[in-house]
Amino acid sequence: MGKYLILIISFVFSLQSSAQVIKYKSYTDAKKGVSILYPENWMNTPIEGTIFFFKRPREEAMQTFAENLNLVIGPVDDLSLEEYAMIQPQKLEKFMNNYKQVSQKYLKINKRDFYEIIYTFKYDKKDLEAIYYVTIKDGKPYELTATATQATFKRFLPVFEKMANSFKIN
Repeated sequence: MGKYLILIISFVFSLQSSAQVIKYKSYTDAKKGVSILYPENWMNTPIEGTIFFFKRPREEAMQTFAENLNLVIGPVDDLSLEEYAMIQPQKLEKFMNNYKQVSQKYLKINKRDFYEIIYTFKYDKKDLEAIYYVTIKDGKPYELTATATQATFKRFLPVFEKMANSFKIN
């Protein structure tokens, strides 16, 4: 009986120690009026056209892609969220190789209406999967996109969702 108890305790302890605890930092852009939480070890490397571009550092020997999340604020175009929901899948299909929509839905994040699309596509010979969120404020689309390989997407989806759920527009 004592051996089994030690085995069970050892197994439970090993499960707890192998679970990765992710610590988050806050990012705020007062000029653009946005804030978000992001994993503290991710780097913000904005590229042209983005407000922020958080990407995961290389952590694994076989890692071939840096999971990431970015924000683009589009110009005023006075489209409604429903109109974005109609046209965005067509735009993605036009610009993404092997685009396939997985799901779409409306949701609320911090009391604000968003539209979400999960889709797969191919880029640079990699099979990728993304989750896209859009909301409208003052006629401008605020578009969050998080991307991972199809093999790692489910693993990073909780991270992407936590980041998106922390997103605020002032």
